[in-house]
Parts: sequence; structure tokens; C-alpha cells
Amino acid sequence: MTINYPQDSEEELLKSLEEDAKDIHIRLQAFRDKVGKYLNHPAPKDIPLKLSLKNEDQPDAITSQILTQLQASLASKQEHKKHACFCYECNSYRCAHSQQEENDEVFTGYSATGRPIWAPFNELLSISEDPKAGDIYSQKNPLLATLNNRNFLTRNQLIGGGLHQREYRIISQVTCGYLNVERERYTLSIQVVENTKQQLFVQRLAKVQLLDALKNDQVNTTLARVEELLRQHKKAIQKVQNQWAKTVNAKSRSPLVAQINRINRKLINHIERASRQKQRRTQHAQQRANEKRPTHKALDDLMNAPQEAYYLDRYKKTIILKGPKARIHVFSLETGKHLTSFTMSKEEFQIRCDKTRYVALEKTKAQTLKEKYKSL
Repeated sequence: MTINYPQDSEEELLKSLEEDAKDIHIRLQAFRDKVGKYLNHPAPKDIPLKLSLKNEDQPDAITSQILTQLQASLASKQEHKKHACFCYECNSYRCAHSQQEENDEVFTGYSATGRPIWAPFNELLSISEDPKAGDIYSQKNPLLATLNNRNFLTRNQLIGGGLHQREYRIISQVTCGYLNVERERYTLSIQVVENTKQQLFVQRLAKVQLLDALKNDQVNTTLARVEELLRQHKKAIQKVQNQWAKTVNAKSRSPLVAQINRINRKLINHIERASRQKQRRTQHAQQRANEKRPTHKALDDLMNAPQEAYYLDRYKKTIILKGPKARIHVFSLETGKHLTSFTMSKEEFQIRCDKTRYVALEKTKAQTLKEKYKSL
């Protein structure tokens, strides 16, 4: 670009400078946007640029100056993207490397250049020499979880690949698999991360199908239990934040890193326990299905029951109907839906009454329940 300075007057020179400045501004904006595309990230609107113009400089020197400043500005301004791992190689949360491609993949660490590495869950268990590696092929299809510390996740990462940078400094990670969604198996990585502001946050890495299922599943399933455990885990990490913000070096952070690892181990134990409880409940449900339950008598017993046969289960917040021949029918207190039926001895029933677990139901609620089923 050639700039011609008129020699006529100071006023004309100033006007020419303003026109040149506008032209430079437009060109710099276009250049900034191109650089943003090159960095796989929309460039910030406000970037303070400091350019050194020397006669001997080549055009690529100016490009290098702007690229360096833009990268630093992006790193300091961009907020972490949910459900994506920061890629130091591309300086972005939005590149192709920042998220897993396959359902069964988990984050296994950074490459030398700072690129996120993804691999199948069973491969992570193998390379980390986790003793659970053999359990993943169990016929029971268990839900397994494992802990990965920072040293393991950065074992290949070099200083030039972001090893000591804080854009996305992983402190500790829990990975688990497999979680079932519509007959597909998925994995989940939960990372405790520090950012440039010395703040801790929890990042979930998984395919969107699993993330949506965890968020929306309100039924008492393994997914619902895992979601509740993840919420409790996040609260526990947030409690560490106040102390973490006061640390000044690795030595002062060391006790807190140990505390975070303890929190993560607790999460692992609870996740695996939730899976085992689900298996036991499934077996119990099958056992109940094989029993002869008096569910077919629920409507008849309801229509013929006197007021004194209605009780409230104070623990489970359900309606208990005591029928003939030791029959017990359970209804939802909120909707009136029939939940289950079973038999119970008089002695056991009396014990629950004596302990005030079963108390007399209000007459209006008993009448409302009966009216609901009269029209059926």
C-alpha cells in the first residue's frame, strides 16, 4: 500500500492522513478476521496492538507481531467452552481435536504439541495399568471409573505445547464407562481444571447423546444417580476454590491437589456403587416378578375398603390400603396411581403402625382416591 503525502497545506495533509488511517483501520479489521479464522476462533473486537515498524522489516515480521498478540489476547479473553477440551496446538476449544469422535473414547492426555488425545476407555485402563482393566469384559457389564492425575495426562506434553500454561490446566480427571443410552454404550470424562484467573471449574466431556440423557433423565436409573453424584462432586470442588485462589506456588497448592484427588476417588466409589445397586435392584425386580403378588385385587379391595383401612406411609409418602387376607396395596399420594401390591403379616403391619411409619390417612384423601377409580 503506497501512501502519498500532499505538500499543499497542513489542513490537506491532515485530511489525507485521516483517509489513510481509515483505510488502514478497514484493512486491519479484515486482517484480524482472517487471523481469527486461521486460529479457528472468532477474533475479539477489541485488541490493543503494538506494532514496531522498522525500515528493514519484511511484511511477514508484522504478520508475526499481530499473530503473537492475537494469540495472547484470545487466550486471556476466551471463556472455557462447556464439554470441550482446550487444544494448545490450535489455541482453541472449537477445533476438531477438542472433542471425542467415538462414543467409547475418553481423554487420555495431551500430545507433545498440546493436542488432546482420545482413545477407547479400555485402552486408557490398559495404558494406565489400572487393575480394573480386566473387569471391563465382565459378563455383568459393570460401570467402571478410574482416576488420572496431572502427571499422567501431561506425560507427553512439552513446554512449547502448553505444559506450563494455564488456559486449561487439568488438575485431575475421572473417566468412567460404560453408560447406556438407547442401547448404545458411552463414556464420560470429568475434569477438574484451573484457568488463567486461578479459578477451578469442572468440565464434563462426553457425546451429546449422553450429556442430554444425564440432564433430562428424571427416572430412578443409573443415569439419574450419576447425574446427582456429579452435582455433589461439583459442589465439593467449588468449596476448594476459596483456598485455591489464595495459593501462590505448587507447594501451597499440593494439599489442595490431594484434597481434589480424594474428592475424585469418592466420586469413583459412588459411581461404581450406583451401578452395583442398580444390578441388585434389577435382580430384585425379577424376583418380585416371579412372586405371586395380589395386584389383581387392588381395585376390588379399594372399592370395598372402610375408612380405617387407609393409611399414610410417612417415610415413602404413599397411600397404604390394608385389604383382606394380609393384602397390602400401595398408591401414589400425589397422583393416586397404583404402584404395587404385596402381602404382609399382621405383626409386621402393627410394628410399622407402632413406629408411626403408617398413620391414619385423612378422610378427604381416602375419598378422593376412591372417587378416582370409581369411573374406571
